[in-house]
Amino acid sequence: MNNENERNHEQTPEGSREKKGFRLNIHLVLLAVIILMMAVAGYRLLRWNKGHDSDYDPDAPQTTEFDTEPLDVYFVLTPDKLKDHPADGIDTILFLGNNVLTDGFFPDENGTIPSLIAEKTGAVVYNCGFPHSMTACDSKTYISTCPQDAFRLYYITDSLCKGDFSLQEEALKDLELDGDSAPIYPESLNLLSTLDINTVDTLVIFYDARDMLNYRPIEDPDGENSIATVCGALASSIERIQETYPFLRIVIMSPYHAYFKNNAGYYESLDNHNYGTGTLPNYLYSMTEVAQNYDVSLVDNYYGTINELSETKYLEDNIKLNNEGRELVADRLIRFLRLSVKP
Repeated sequence: MNNENERNHEQTPEGSREKKGFRLNIHLVLLAVIILMMAVAGYRLLRWNKGHDSDYDPDAPQTTEFDTEPLDVYFVLTPDKLKDHPADGIDTILFLGNNVLTDGFFPDENGTIPSLIAEKTGAVVYNCGFPHSMTACDSKTYISTCPQDAFRLYYITDSLCKGDFSLQEEALKDLELDGDSAPIYPESLNLLSTLDINTVDTLVIFYDARDMLNYRPIEDPDGENSIATVCGALASSIERIQETYPFLRIVIMSPYHAYFKNNAGYYESLDNHNYGTGTLPNYLYSMTEVAQNYDVSLVDNYYGTINELSETKYLEDNIKLNNEGRELVADRLIRFLRLSVKP
């Protein structure tokens, strides 16, 4: 009997079970997975076809808020440029520009953009704006018959770098100014000629769309940095500043959306109007390239501050900012410069 048991043991494979257990059928599993996936896909398709109730109300007031992508350019100075300009804990800003800086001083107005920034942050500001001035000059070289060019961006920065404002002093004698501008020019000129530039941290260049409204070209077709073009004057001015005062952080404020008045007296948007050198967005794009080429910052006010859908709230006429507009622009620059706001 022992021999029979031994023979039975030898005939049974090692590790086998007397009764077969449950064996997983891989084909059935795959089939179940496919059926499940088809069911989920079918449910989602039916749900998508059914849709959902829209909360759109065609009778609701139209909003001016929409998504835009500002073309801001942000640069900070490297430590080597600041080595001879130790921080004193005071934010000091010099503003150069035109009406967008000088508007706001009438009794019913809330102040100029530089004064609003000083009030909100406690920063020291020097407002050296010249009303009705522009970025580009009328002539590629200075001639006495164009005394207004002495107060355009390039000659102002050139005199600042030289520390000599005799050009502007002579031009002021021949310049015809209206009632509002007459007192501002000598005040801004005196401020520029007496300030200690070594105490300044940031130079803000801010001109509105008057260059375009006065048919100033964006760029020279030959690629030169002609100061009779917007980008040529901007690039030449930045070069002078960077060579003479490398510790100055330069921030360009782009024009915001504006209009021109046609012959019938109606406003037409500069967004699609072209005087032969491009629309206002073309001015912005080219200015952005200048900022990137010279490693300076740019605040895009066209798409990022006041655009075509919001301008009715912030413009007093076709180009002048109202109280709310100046507040908006001032707050935008405060955030961009990361200035601390007073409590």
